[in-house]
Amino acid sequence: MLKNLSEDSFSLQHCRMRLFVCSVAVLLSSYCLMFSKTSKVTRLNTEFPCVGDDHERMCDEAKRTCVHWSHWCDGNYDCANKADEDVTSCSHESSLFNEFAIDNEPPGLQAGVCLPNKQNHEEEGSCVLDDYPLDCTCHKGTWLTCNNIGLTAVPTHIRPSEILTKLVLRNNEITRIPTNAFSVYPNLTLIDLTGNKIHTVEPNAFAGLSLLKGLFLQNNQLDALPNGTFSTTTNLAQLYLSYNKFTDWNPDLFAGVRCLNQLYMIGSHIRLASDGLFQHLNTLRYLELAHNDIAEIKENTFNGLSLLKLLNLSDNAIHFISSTAFQKLKLSDLSLSRNKLSFLYPTTFADQQKLSDLDLSHNPLLNNLPEKWLYGMDNLVKL
Repeated sequence: MLKNLSEDSFSLQHCRMRLFVCSVAVLLSSYCLMFSKTSKVTRLNTEFPCVGDDHERMCDEAKRTCVHWSHWCDGNYDCANKADEDVTSCSHESSLFNEFAIDNEPPGLQAGVCLPNKQNHEEEGSCVLDDYPLDCTCHKGTWLTCNNIGLTAVPTHIRPSEILTKLVLRNNEITRIPTNAFSVYPNLTLIDLTGNKIHTVEPNAFAGLSLLKGLFLQNNQLDALPNGTFSTTTNLAQLYLSYNKFTDWNPDLFAGVRCLNQLYMIGSHIRLASDGLFQHLNTLRYLELAHNDIAEIKENTFNGLSLLKLLNLSDNAIHFISSTAFQKLKLSDLSLSRNKLSFLYPTTFADQQKLSDLDLSHNPLLNNLPEKWLYGMDNLVKL
């Protein structure tokens, strides 16, 4: 039986203890919720440091403002000092791929399918690239950053083309990515096209990029992508599609994807109205779907995501969740905050034995939860 604690004696310590020492009523009180993980982009941190376990980074040590790490390098300025969009940190492999990586290695690595994620500790040295646009910056020898210089197309004459490893083209005027746009640069591991005006990506736009690990297409004008867009980027691990105009997509968009472990689709118009949207993403560990137009989570919405650990559905319009929507998942972190939930089936989380962090704040359901809804969540430590 769950022991009852008076609200007068309730404290942060109790919120973080295993749930068998707290009553359901107390756990749902505002005292507990005020210390649970926020889904807001920024928060003023007055008591506790920004910590990796809460997926946060600090903007400014003096003001101690924390920003959820999924909003770093997304093309939007969330820090007052714009630190979250700093060109150096946003084009550095260790910050993009390792500091907050869900897994140090992709799931397919042991089977010899995916390349390992390696931190790059190269020293700053002489540039070995040539024939690139005048206002670009070359660093680490083979990295090229061409931000805010008015480019209307991807540069194709950088030499020697075979040694270019990272290409950052943020906040330019590029509107389309043609077929084979990057095929002359076969050793690219990162492409960043954040903040352009891209409305069209042609079939096979990323052909020939078998070493590509990270692709940033956020803050553009995309409402669709061709099926199989990422089928030749066989080692793609992190994909950023946030702040575009997507509603839903054909499941075959992700056909051939075999190493993807992080997918960001924040702030579009996604509805998840069709089944099977994630059927090709069986290596995915982190899925960010906050700030969309999702209203219902159906029985088969997340089919195929057998390895998913972190799922963020905050700031949508969700009013219904099927009793078996999460049945095939093994989540450790789930956010449903700031939705329209007024009811949950008793079995909604029945199979989530590994769930440790659940955010239901800012929903109208707090007084209408079924008595047995916590049963089975033995690892839950934060609500």
